[in-house]
Amino acid sequence: MAPIPAAANSTATTTARTTQSTTAEPGGIDGILNKIPLPRWALIAIAVTVGVIILLCVICIVAKCCCRKKKSKKKDRINLGSINGSTTTSLVQPDMDDLDSGLAQKGSLQYSLEYNFRQEELSVEVKQAQELNGTPDPYAILFLTSHPQKKFETKVHRKTSTPVFNERFTF
Repeated sequence: MAPIPAAANSTATTTARTTQSTTAEPGGIDGILNKIPLPRWALIAIAVTVGVIILLCVICIVAKCCCRKKKSKKKDRINLGSINGSTTTSLVQPDMDDLDSGLAQKGSLQYSLEYNFRQEELSVEVKQAQELNGTPDPYAILFLTSHPQKKFETKVHRKTSTPVFNERFTF
């Protein structure tokens, strides 16, 4: 038997080594994504969902800030918190010169207003009326123009043109 040359040996094995060169760093985003056991499309869907949620949160915050400014402009509120003391009392009686001369005057009414800052209540005391022409049984109806459904009425004083009410109502 003749010896078989090594080059013709069919049982000889060779290993081929292939090397790939990449421009990405081994610990970059691809390295992180390869460690996550999800397909690429699932990772992209999760990233888009998170982005949309963040965008909606930003829109809500911006809308909340803008709406708050618009509401304060619509309501012309008076800042009564800067006044010292818990209550403020003042007697209110318009001068006859301030009244419109085109209206028929039926008399005058004396009343007082008191605002409690801590409880945020307005108290109106109807004291008395004078010179009521043509009104034999006078009484007064009180309501705020901002809340016309909440009305108060004084007692009726029979057959007098100068009634003394001395009644207090709280709004």
